Amino acid sequence: MKINPDTLEICQHYVEDKEFPISNLLDCVELEDRDFEFAIYMLEKYQKFNELKWWKDRFDDFLSGKKGMRANTFIRNLKPDLSYRKKASTIFKIEEDIERHFNWEKVQKVLGLIQTSIDLRSSKIEFQKSVSFNSLEEFLTDHPTEEED
Repeated sequence: MKINPDTLEICQHYVEDKEFPISNLLDCVELEDRDFEFAIYMLEKYQKFNELKWWKDRFDDFLSGKKGMRANTFIRNLKPDLSYRKKASTIFKIEEDIERHFNWEKVQKVLGLIQTSIDLRSSKIEFQKSVSFNSLEEFLTDHPTEEED
């Protein structure tokens, strides 16, 4: 997985500009050929042949330019495909190999930053809507709570 070195600037731009597309933000962590090659290697190593075809198809899609999977989805799908019906010690080894190969600690930090940026922009938009009312009374009237719905 490749982390875009401009991630901080992209996240800041996303938060500040409501027209900035979310796809630019989500592409800050990109999958690479070697990620799929590793997944296929691991599936073969742990004899997960039923899942192997699905992963090879996703790799073919990736090579043809289709963006069907993002970094967090990739890992979220790979771990259970490798771990299903394995002993706890084997699952631990699989997770170690995945975390080491993908430098998962760094990737998680970047994914956390991306999620924070998404949440922050959403909160900022909601706040701006709220302060656009002329009075608190108008806000309360036009913004019923969930209990009042």
